[in-house]
Amino acid sequence: MNKNTNPLKSFSACALLAALFTGNTFWPEASATAELSLDSLYSAPSLLGTPPELVEWSDDGMRIAFLWNDQGYRNCDIWLFSLATGEKRQLTTHIDEANKHAQKSISEIRWLNNQQIVYLFEGDLYAVDLDGNSKALEARENAIEQLSVSPDGKYLSFVTDGDLWVSNAGEAKENARRLLKSGSKKIFVESYKWSTNGKSIAMVMADNTAVPDLDIHYFAQGNPQLLSVTRPFPGDETTKRRIGLLKVSDTGQTWLNRRDEKRPIWGYDWSPDSQSVFVDSSDFLAKNRTIFVYDATTAEQETFYSSHDPNRTYPGWAAAWAPDGNGLIVLSDDEGYYHLYHVPEAGSTPVPLTSGTWEVASFSVDSKNSQIYFIGNKDHIADRQLYRVELSPKANIERISTESGTYEPFYSPDFRQVAFRFSNDQTPPDLYHKSLRRSENALRITESQQDDFYSYTWADVRYVEFDSHVDGAPLVGRLYVPKNFDDTRCYPVIVGSVYRDTVRNQWGGSQNAGGQAPHPTWGLDQLLVSKGYLVFNVDVRSSWGHGKAFRNDLDEYGGIDVDDIESGVRYLVSRGFADPERVGIWGLSYGGLLTTMSLFKKPGVYAAGIAGAPATNVWHAFPQQMWVMGEPAGDDYPSRYERQSPFFQAEGLEDPLMIVHGTRDNVVLYSDSIALAEKLIANGKTFELVTLPGANHPWASENVEQTRFAFGKIVEFFDRHLKE
Repeated sequence: MNKNTNPLKSFSACALLAALFTGNTFWPEASATAELSLDSLYSAPSLLGTPPELVEWSDDGMRIAFLWNDQGYRNCDIWLFSLATGEKRQLTTHIDEANKHAQKSISEIRWLNNQQIVYLFEGDLYAVDLDGNSKALEARENAIEQLSVSPDGKYLSFVTDGDLWVSNAGEAKENARRLLKSGSKKIFVESYKWSTNGKSIAMVMADNTAVPDLDIHYFAQGNPQLLSVTRPFPGDETTKRRIGLLKVSDTGQTWLNRRDEKRPIWGYDWSPDSQSVFVDSSDFLAKNRTIFVYDATTAEQETFYSSHDPNRTYPGWAAAWAPDGNGLIVLSDDEGYYHLYHVPEAGSTPVPLTSGTWEVASFSVDSKNSQIYFIGNKDHIADRQLYRVELSPKANIERISTESGTYEPFYSPDFRQVAFRFSNDQTPPDLYHKSLRRSENALRITESQQDDFYSYTWADVRYVEFDSHVDGAPLVGRLYVPKNFDDTRCYPVIVGSVYRDTVRNQWGGSQNAGGQAPHPTWGLDQLLVSKGYLVFNVDVRSSWGHGKAFRNDLDEYGGIDVDDIESGVRYLVSRGFADPERVGIWGLSYGGLLTTMSLFKKPGVYAAGIAGAPATNVWHAFPQQMWVMGEPAGDDYPSRYERQSPFFQAEGLEDPLMIVHGTRDNVVLYSDSIALAEKLIANGKTFELVTLPGANHPWASENVEQTRFAFGKIVEFFDRHLKE
């Protein structure tokens, strides 16, 4: 790094200390507990264990089924928890000692009735009773997916090879009949929903006929390989979607009128009386949102709700039928923050149910009790707490959850109970149970962590607030510090992995919006802290939870978002415990764009940067990124795209850069990293390129060996440039 041009050094207390001391005088002492390593953090079985997932309640609300592996391996079986006895037990035994390392697992589960569960294992359909007796129901050449059971329990439905099939519940494959044939590999049933009375199905048929295919050539396992994917770029044709209503008793269908089939569909559902269907959609750039309601018999359409915002850059919407079908509950940010509104009839003024300078992330409707349960950050920006509100204006909001952290709820059919996955900065995710009708503490159902987990000392997490050095906007950050943190010491800092929505009170931080295992960088973060680094993240502009104005401030990639990260670094340096000469930055995908832009546009701020699968050319982004970067049209479009593409800023590189990329990546093309490498070489720049043969976009989570190798390169690179 060019230390003479570091803009942070002038106001750093660490700069004075660095002049007085040399070497590793301020490097924290080693922990007295077990020493963390990539081998211990990324192992099979996992140190964290296997977080439970796919939680399903029985119809009578007395049992909870979920996928889990109590030994910490990735493959899962079905487990049952009984509310009557308080006991949990393993129900299926597909994963045993012989195949615990194999990539085999149950992918979907559904209660068929209170005594039987249907599920998919390796793409085949099975049923199991409460005694653990399992039988095969359906096997297909192509995998079965989207398993569902009709609300009346009479029918079982699924999709295979893009077609929709239905059968009498629990019967063998001879009974299944195809309800809808797609007719082409590029035309398929994307999703579907049963009507409340179990007589009809609404489904979305996706058509990729006009969407271009992309061939990705790469070399792996000693041979040339070819991956062909359907992959549009900005300006290309995109998926068309039709919504059809089908009667289970025959093979006829009614197609709903959509003026533009390229309009995204954000949600749809049947009314409680099965007489209507709402469809929540928008234009492709998400500026104009409209909710239509269709008559299920006549297919007549009416506009129920609409909103317009020419500056909108992110559509975090949702909608559901209100109790008794009395209009819709709509999640909208029209008034500045995502909040819940009741729209009682078409065109009526939305009635606010929640309000304030905080946001609602998701919600569920308890029709019987006219209540809305929702997840929001009302009590802290980094939390995702569980709340309840009555369906009436200015009703009091009741907080259901107790501990600070992130909750992912699964409600019993009668909304008397809730199971939830819970995690916070100090607690890895596990499954809990709580009554919604009695005041009592939650009961922990699973404990996934392996015994060795408790032999290590884990980092502390702190939340900080500061202002943007560019426009004064309030910003927040999440800071990992060692247990023996001393704010009079000078620490090296690693900012990352940078992305949007990175300030979250959950184990492993950000980038997993719920329903997933901790982000694979959790262990890397802990290892870096154990080696003496501070690990820091900033909620950049466009992040959820801060309001619409904060999101809409991001009108170009690599602009104010990069400034927000620098504002966080400036804040840490001003506090005196961050060494301005030893600040690193890294990120994956969009985070790779943020990393390269930070190095290219702000030389001297960072001592080193690592870009994983960096999005360096927005011409090769997904069309959805046009929400922010705009369409490839207009006189200003080439210069606008160049400003947002690190490839065109590469001449600004002065500090050490490493690029890590998989050759099979179909999200961010490996060829874009090669193009950047060629440009850096042509400009006489020094950098390092780590190629992961055959790896796809999520290379940090594909397999343990690859994770250890790539993260090992990251640690070695930062140690080399920041530790001395």
